[in-house]
Amino acid sequence: HQLAPPHSVQVNHRGANHLWLVHIPAPTLLALFITLNIWQIVAMNRKLIIHAHPELRQSIAAQEHNFFNLFRQAFESRGISVTTGAQHKATGYLTRFSPHYHLFQINGAIGKRALNVRQAHFYPYWSLEYPRTRHSARIAAKFFDPDLVGGVLAQVFFTQMQTRHFEGDIDGFTPRDYVFVPLQGRLLEQRSWQYADLRSMIDAILTHDPIRDILIKPHPKEHYSQPEQALIAELAQHPRIAVTEAAIDPLLAHCAYVVTQNSAVAFRGFLHRKQAILFARADFHHICATVRQPDDAPAAFAQMQATPPLFDKYLFWYLQLHCINGGRDTATAQIIEMVNECGWLI
Repeated sequence: HQLAPPHSVQVNHRGANHLWLVHIPAPTLLALFITLNIWQIVAMNRKLIIHAHPELRQSIAAQEHNFFNLFRQAFESRGISVTTGAQHKATGYLTRFSPHYHLFQINGAIGKRALNVRQAHFYPYWSLEYPRTRHSARIAAKFFDPDLVGGVLAQVFFTQMQTRHFEGDIDGFTPRDYVFVPLQGRLLEQRSWQYADLRSMIDAILTHDPIRDILIKPHPKEHYSQPEQALIAELAQHPRIAVTEAAIDPLLAHCAYVVTQNSAVAFRGFLHRKQAILFARADFHHICATVRQPDDAPAAFAQMQATPPLFDKYLFWYLQLHCINGGRDTATAQIIEMVNECGWLI
């Protein structure tokens, strides 16, 4: 049928006793009609585009990655096809204008139809995150109530996790009762999501725990600059500070507690029932003491001497109730539930 756009549209002007005639030129109305129809056609053929770096993208495209295969099954069961795409800043900005769903590896999502996906500290657990929330994740906003978590279930789960994830000769490590500081990257800066730089954090430990030694472990995947290496060497000159390359689990097993900005090592420390003091935003802040400003430090360090939190219930709450377990038969249902929670009503 031939489209015959009207020459005017009547609009009821509220509060008045008459109608205004708004004249819309026919070419403008036709262009709007075509644009809306094209958008509707594209929306009816929705896709999930998984953006990742080359090696992972190749694995996903070949359907060799178990977790993303589950994502494919979940979306294809809803009539949504799945493909892969490159991951870079320009891609993130372009997704704001796309009718499709976009999933980014760790970071890079922008817009309502884009989410980030990352491994949730322990394999096979994964989490979906809103755009621009890498350091204030979706779980961070949730309230942890240990009374709502079954004690028996949590303890069984906790024991299984210890058996599965402990590594190294834990009992053969000799130092005891030290403060463990796992380093992260960019040691000379205080980034927007951090409450203190490394030097200030170390000074706080020396001030508020005047007895214990401090063991610092550089991040094994970071390539520190010469100024950063000089800072580490300078800190190690203090008689109570030493630098170690020992394995993570023995270090966690025998420390008094962990102090970090927001290293995932602190989360791993929960498996060793070790408390943590944070100097940055973190998704696992719920059972940690957090120093947002210098005045918070005395209470945070005093908390290390108080009754420890229920680590078994917290790990069950975090991993089993708020992450996707890629090893369970219910994983695809969890994926659908989590994307719905994030606003994708598929």
